Amino acid sequence: LLLSYYVVNLCAIPFWVWVGKRIEKHTAWILGMLTFVITNPFYLLLGPGDIYWMTLGLMITGFGGATSLIFPNSMKADVIDMDKISSGEDRAAIFFSVWSFVIKIAFSFGPWFALMLLSYSSYDPTPEAMNSESQLFGLRYIYALSTTIFMGATILTIYNYPLTKKKHEEIREELEALNN
Repeated sequence: LLLSYYVVNLCAIPFWVWVGKRIEKHTAWILGMLTFVITNPFYLLLGPGDIYWMTLGLMITGFGGATSLIFPNSMKADVIDMDKISSGEDRAAIFFSVWSFVIKIAFSFGPWFALMLLSYSSYDPTPEAMNSESQLFGLRYIYALSTTIFMGATILTIYNYPLTKKKHEEIREELEALNN
């Protein structure tokens, strides 16, 4: 099932790069994250054997998820350019170090958080387990809503992102002038 997510995710990258050249990067990223916010709650409606619908949902979110592979890093590069102008220093290494650290913390926290929530639903992940309907609903609930909540929070965080294309072009011109 996850293969459908990743194949569509990879195939969608050229489309989102194209979109990102035509609209603001943060707006394109928001559009991609909206696929999760809109699609994931529908997983609550799935039942046993709904593999077709689960696959369709994974493909839709895989399409939008490609934006999270592209735009955060591109926006980070723009912020580094802006910082170079405002500070007069090239602190790209510091930005990349902090970014890597935060990503590692998130990748550590995410599974812990999910497993902690699963423990509250008494879900048993062992292959021979016979989970009740309420335990399976707990699994669906966590999968569907945790992503929706975190993506929604990210959308709210970047909605008013101030570094527009026009502003970044001005920054690039200033950097060119400094380098010449």
